[in-house]
Amino acid sequence: MKEEGFETNHITLSAVLSACARIGSVEKGQEVHIFALFDGLASNMHVVTTLIDMYAKCGSIDGALEVFYKSQAKDVTSWNAMISGLALHGKSHAALKLFSDFHNRNMEADDITFIGLLTACSHSGLVN
Repeated sequence: MKEEGFETNHITLSAVLSACARIGSVEKGQEVHIFALFDGLASNMHVVTTLIDMYAKCGSIDGALEVFYKSQAKDVTSWNAMISGLALHGKSHAALKLFSDFHNRNMEADDITFIGLLTACSHSGLVN
C-alpha cells in the first residue's frame, strides 16, 4: 500500500490484523505489529484491541498479554479482548482475576464482558 502512495491508519491496520487472526497467521500479524510500532499506530486503542485479539486467536496468549499490559490506556473493548482471549486458552482463573482488576478500576462491564466471563467459567467447569 505504501509503495502505491496510500497511507495507512488505525482502520487499515485493524482490518489487516483481523485478517491475520482469521487465517491464524501469527507471523504476518507480528509483521503488522512491527509496522504499527514504526508507524506510531501501536498505541491506538483500536489497534491495541485488534492486536490482543489477533495474538489470542493465533495461539499466542503471551503476545496478547504483553500488548495488553504494555498499553497505557485501556478501554472496555481491550479488557474484553483480553478476558475472552484468556478464556479461549482455558485460563479461566486468569480471566476471572483480570475481571476483578477491571471491576476494581470501576469500569463498566458490557454484554461482551459477561460472555467472556461465562466462557471462562464454562471452560473451567464452573457452569453446569
